[in-house]
Amino acid sequence: MNRIRRRKRKKAVPDAKFVAFRDHATPIIERLNEVDTDYPDLSEYSVMLTGLYATYKAQKSESTVCIRFKTPELECTYGRGAQTKWTNFKLTCSFMQRDIDHVMKFVISELSIECNMSPDGLVIAGRYTVDNLIGIITRYATMYIQCTSCKKSNSTMTRNSVLRMYDITCLECGSTRKIRK
Repeated sequence: MNRIRRRKRKKAVPDAKFVAFRDHATPIIERLNEVDTDYPDLSEYSVMLTGLYATYKAQKSESTVCIRFKTPELECTYGRGAQTKWTNFKLTCSFMQRDIDHVMKFVISELSIECNMSPDGLVIAGRYTVDNLIGIITRYATMYIQCTSCKKSNSTMTRNSVLRMYDITCLECGSTRKIRK
């Protein structure tokens, strides 16, 4: 029979830095464990904490106003057969500060279906709910409106005809990026 030899473990010797820290920190920890009357009452602490949280929440909501992209309420009506009329399509495009043809081409490519512009708005072949259209606008905003570096939606889009690409310039941070047609 083969016996397995086990090595004896060496006792852990504390590091010199650890010993110095322990010696320095022990009196401080003992003082903290003692009851001290200088600390404020818990009710005062909760009031201060509530005020701090309210201030933080207000600052956070102010800073996200430019980041979030909001569009006007989408208005859809259903026409004859399986048609959806997006009645405020022009208003939505003007709010996004984008060309109507570009947004319409994006909708056509996303839905893979025929769309036509009429005086009433955009006529889409097929029945689509407002939630479907909101999803399309959200995807459009992340691709063609929202800045990739600062995540704000204050940008302009210009067509570069030489490269056949679009230049998206952020008006907040000044960054530019190129997107294929």
